[in-house]
Amino acid sequence: MSADPVADATSVHEFFWFWYEWVRSPARRRQIDALTGLPESAWKILVKLRSAGPLSVTEIGRVVDLDKSTVSRHLEPLRAAHLIVETPGSHNRRVSEVSVSERGAALCDRVDDAHVQYWSDVLTHFPADARGELARLLGQLQSAMEQEPEMRVSRSG
Repeated sequence: MSADPVADATSVHEFFWFWYEWVRSPARRRQIDALTGLPESAWKILVKLRSAGPLSVTEIGRVVDLDKSTVSRHLEPLRAAHLIVETPGSHNRRVSEVSVSERGAALCDRVDDAHVQYWSDVLTHFPADARGELARLLGQLQSAMEQEPEMRVSRSG
């Protein structure tokens, strides 16, 4: 990095564009499909349920930005694989709440383990002290990002 904050920010921006494209790449999606056996949309819902559940179908739609009928379709492979549990809602028993089943949690754990192994393999290209420093700096970056949730947009230029 340099003494120029704009140059540093540009380097960080370019890295995250690379990372975004890598995450969204067809090869990466095929790896996740092979690990989960699920369509990408169903996998995303399962992960969201693990972190934010239990949720109603409407609430799932809000967190994954899909309408209720689309969410219902995407829940089908999760139901078929017994990765979710549906129970009557705590506030309104006519509205079911969806949560991750033990089997679903185990699948999420297997994918997490695969991700950790991948990053472990990648990080072997760095000396031990650099790995520790990278982890520390990424923690600081996360904290800074949480303090600056909005991107400033200039309409001039």
